[in-house]
Amino acid sequence: MLPLLQLGLFPNSKLAMTIKAVFFDAAGTLIKPVRGVGESYAALAAKHGKQVSSSDIAARFRACFDAAPRLAFPGASAETIGELERNWWKNLVLQVFQPFLPFEDFDRYFDELFAYFASPNAWTLYPEVLATLTSLRERGLILDVISNLILHPRTRFTSATARATIFTAPTRRD
Repeated sequence: MLPLLQLGLFPNSKLAMTIKAVFFDAAGTLIKPVRGVGESYAALAAKHGKQVSSSDIAARFRACFDAAPRLAFPGASAETIGELERNWWKNLVLQVFQPFLPFEDFDRYFDELFAYFASPNAWTLYPEVLATLTSLRERGLILDVISNLILHPRTRFTSATARATIFTAPTRRD
């Protein structure tokens, strides 16, 4: 901020606003998969009779994810979001496996894969997250998560971070 103040972009030495809340994305910011996506996909595929290398799947995942439409459903009702998200992920995973088809047990595989990534056991915190969130909370900031991560990211935080002690509903501050 100092260069902006020196340039005279703020007429006073005090900033024009005070930060009251901080919102985080979940995956890639606060949490990451316990094991690599390629490893998880390949291990579950083997369980369902499909042998693929984790490195091939990881490369396919990155390419397919980058090419996929946004995981957003403007105008969709709250009742349909869950199914839309599930279908989005199913289409993505099918694209990942396209070069390795046929995959006879794909539907059951996807059901298990989706359930796995929706569970807290699939995720771990980045090492600095708890200290950072605790520090921000101690400063009186409102903290929460805004994410397009499947199946309610708050469920993951319940187990992964003792969410109730860090993330709280916004309260009125004067």
